Amino acid sequence: MGSEKPYFVDPFGHGYYESPAAYLCRLVARELGLRARFDKPGTIQRMSMALASDTDLEEAYLVGQKAVQYAVEGRSDQMVTLVREQGSSYRCTTDSVPLAEVANVVKPLPSGFLNPEGNFVTQAYRDYALPLIGGPLMEYARLERRPVG
Repeated sequence: MGSEKPYFVDPFGHGYYESPAAYLCRLVARELGLRARFDKPGTIQRMSMALASDTDLEEAYLVGQKAVQYAVEGRSDQMVTLVREQGSSYRCTTDSVPLAEVANVVKPLPSGFLNPEGNFVTQAYRDYALPLIGGPLMEYARLERRPVG
């Protein structure tokens, strides 16, 4: 990667760099004088309107509307939250929480949302997430380990 220095070198001497995409963007900008950008894997699905569900769109509007209301009322240092209502059908309302209670705080998934091996979600998670992401979900194939020979 040219004169770029790795941010980490493993015990075998292999250098790890920020990312090839970041390096290429800087190279394009420097050598060609063009603006360049890249998307990190994992961010595209969080920002693409093509992947927004109806629930995403409705709740984004609801949260924005409530944030404007709070601002007009002079409320600050608050985060608008979505509160999921109990019941078999999905519904939510808004509320707020002081930023000091949620900023830089990790809220892990409930343990019942991951299988015992910790490598896949459970039906409980699917039931929780499906109303949020829309459906039906794609079915994934499972690869089976077969003896060689």
